[in-house]
Amino acid sequence: MTSAEILQRRAEIEAQIAGRTVCDHLRDTAAASAGEPALSDRLAGGEWQTLTWAQTRQRVLELAAGFLALGLAPGNGSRLCCRTGPSTCWQTRQ
Repeated sequence: MTSAEILQRRAEIEAQIAGRTVCDHLRDTAAASAGEPALSDRLAGGEWQTLTWAQTRQRVLELAAGFLALGLAPGNGSRLCCRTGPSTCWQTRQ
């Protein structure tokens, strides 16, 4: 692809997603593909855990609710650092 083609494709993609957030995309993907695998992560014991799109969205909603309960308001900046994958993020809610 030439630089002009790349810029054209990027403009097309940006037009398709204008005004949408990551949360919009997660909601839509979870609705369309609820039972399909979304994330797989190797746990400490070596076994694999796979979450569906519906499970992933539910965990994200729970995490967001936890942030709200801690006083983080919409529009506030935040940062979530995970060492190796999704399982370390989900552990923060326990």
